[in-house]
Amino acid sequence: MESTPVSGSHFNPEAEAFAQGVIEAVAQQRLPELFAGARPEALYRLPDRNGVSVVVLRTPALTEEQLRQLLKYRMAQYLAVHFVDPQTVYEARVEHEPVTNVSPDDVHVIAGCAETGEILCYAVIRAAPEVPAGTTLRAPNRPLLPTEALYGWGIFNRLRILPDLPVAKVREIGRFVKNQRLPGPNELSARGPVEVGVALFHTLTGPLRMEVDAFIGTIEEGVAGQNLAFFHVPLVMIRSTAPSSEDAYLLRHYEHATMYPFAALVSDLSEAMRVRLPAIERALEQRGKHGLLARPTAAAGRCHADPGGDGRSR
Repeated sequence: MESTPVSGSHFNPEAEAFAQGVIEAVAQQRLPELFAGARPEALYRLPDRNGVSVVVLRTPALTEEQLRQLLKYRMAQYLAVHFVDPQTVYEARVEHEPVTNVSPDDVHVIAGCAETGEILCYAVIRAAPEVPAGTTLRAPNRPLLPTEALYGWGIFNRLRILPDLPVAKVREIGRFVKNQRLPGPNELSARGPVEVGVALFHTLTGPLRMEVDAFIGTIEEGVAGQNLAFFHVPLVMIRSTAPSSEDAYLLRHYEHATMYPFAALVSDLSEAMRVRLPAIERALEQRGKHGLLARPTAAAGRCHADPGGDGRSR
């Protein structure tokens, strides 16, 4: 598939060539070993559903090289959809986010082509910073979650329930990125984000149910927001706010798109898990276009930002 140039004329040719090289290199990556075997350490595993394999792993279950390739995949997709400044990437000569940005407690949700191991879609459940036991979101002078660092401490303090939860039981859903190099319309490209969503909610309500009480993140309404809305996840979006961090990895995108912080309680997923998720999985079991047509529309579009959707205040 011919790729789209990653930038406009205001970037120099060297920066464009460097960014394009990152995208092209990642397009050749294959990680079949991620999806092979029983993998007893996996929090969730789908060997093959109509061409898509899914695995959910904590960071220690990945080799250093596998982690670097996932970080390269993340950056390449952001470059492809113009979320990251190619000039900045070129000047720093970086091909992926720093490994130091990844916590051992992060949980990686990975969907790939069952036949080749090409990554189709990815998301991460990011662990909260280490804080003293019992520390809540209301506590000042503590390490901030990424969304708080972007929008400022206290962004969630107007909500009920969430601000009084222990920080250790709050996770951030992020880096929800779809493979931008797959030709469209493409069945695997459409199935990948849905399977990542299925795996995400099975993991939050299953293996992580004793570890996570709530999850937060940022969304672009009408784009990534459709992905959580597709799963009928009740959540709240905080409007009338703007990013304030000058060092945010995706600040360039936040400056050119309308993004909102969001929050949701894991306990509110029960109805979606009881009714909606089984219906989606029944549709995914159908082969070919029938499976895509059987599921309700929403997640077949671009899945390139941190996911979310409409919700109500708590």
